[in-house]
Amino acid sequence: MKKLTLMLALMSMVYWAGAQSINLSNAYEAQNRGYLVKAKGYIDQASEHADTKAEAKTWFYKTLIYCKIGGAIVNPQTKAERKEGQNLAKVCPHWYSTAFEALFAWQQFDKEGEYTDKIKRFFPYLGNTYYNMAVTEYEKSNFDMAMNYCDSAIMLANVFRNDDLANNAYYLAGCAAQSTRNTDLTKKYFQPLVTAKVSPKSVKFDVKMVYEALFTTYYKEGDTVKAMRTARAFTQACKTDYNAHVLMATAFIYSGNNEQALKSINMALTLAEKDSAQLPVALCRAASIYDLSKQFDKAEECYRKSLALNSNQYEANYGQGIMLYNRAVDKVNAASEVPVEDETGLYDKLNEEAKQLFSASVPYFKGAISYIDGLTNEDDIAVNRPNLGRCLTALRTVYARVNQSEELKEVNARLEALQK
Repeated sequence: MKKLTLMLALMSMVYWAGAQSINLSNAYEAQNRGYLVKAKGYIDQASEHADTKAEAKTWFYKTLIYCKIGGAIVNPQTKAERKEGQNLAKVCPHWYSTAFEALFAWQQFDKEGEYTDKIKRFFPYLGNTYYNMAVTEYEKSNFDMAMNYCDSAIMLANVFRNDDLANNAYYLAGCAAQSTRNTDLTKKYFQPLVTAKVSPKSVKFDVKMVYEALFTTYYKEGDTVKAMRTARAFTQACKTDYNAHVLMATAFIYSGNNEQALKSINMALTLAEKDSAQLPVALCRAASIYDLSKQFDKAEECYRKSLALNSNQYEANYGQGIMLYNRAVDKVNAASEVPVEDETGLYDKLNEEAKQLFSASVPYFKGAISYIDGLTNEDDIAVNRPNLGRCLTALRTVYARVNQSEELKEVNARLEALQK
């Protein structure tokens, strides 16, 4: 996740009128001269004193002073500023939470809006601060803390109506929620993005992932209505993205509307043909839709076209392999239901067909494994470990079914090594 640039526009306070408490006066003078530790002490006293704790001015100055402290800690420019920032970090490590409280206390007491124009610049500064802290915690895998910081960023963004910050915070929090496998929080953070119909034109994060994650969540919960709405929102927001139409096709398949599903997948392929780099992936996704609709010939055609464009890939090799494997399993299951007294030869016929399908899947599983074995990036290797396990597990069953004992030993050895 990319952090946001912090810009703190601090005004020069050159006016002072009316009766003030000594603490407010001293806080103003100290911050104006750059004595932030002293200013902190004075304004803390003013915000607790009965005569000044209910004044909007007190909370305006507290916001100003604590944001100045934050600016010195977060963004020092010179060696002297870095030294000052280190000292302030010890004195006031949680400056942002105090500034946050001061901002909303100001809202409570400034009934006339006297300080609105002066204080509103601190909302985006503090909102970006919370977002950046959320990014840091997310990168450390502290997902709960990342979500907490995102909540504050979202609250601040909504006050000053900064959609960019709010969207980024919703996305980051949603990713954190996914990492904790909390479906309720995933919905909480991703749903506003789908409701707003975010698109790559309006945001810079992975829009496809948001729609697909929310769709999958709703589908697993059995909420087909919201799943369909999510897919439809994707097509409305990203009309030229083939992924949106693939998701729409999936939604139609799950609702039993195969006719509309095929229309959507045809639209997806038409759009993908304009991008040769994306076409192999699009063909795989189309094949999965044909597979779900039991149109195996069309599914196989899409997988073969994808492999013709790019033979060294996981998706098409595994997709074709597992489709043949599943059809073989269906044959085995059908054979098991043939009555013992049946003399038509159906049992042997089904088992022979299953054996042929199992054998046909082998080169595709091997192709998928070959692709994974050729990876050199450690992150890619780690991500594909589950995929390697799936391929090896399928091959183990295949070799057992077709009585290839030597190959079975090799696969078992690899599986044991992978599981260590």
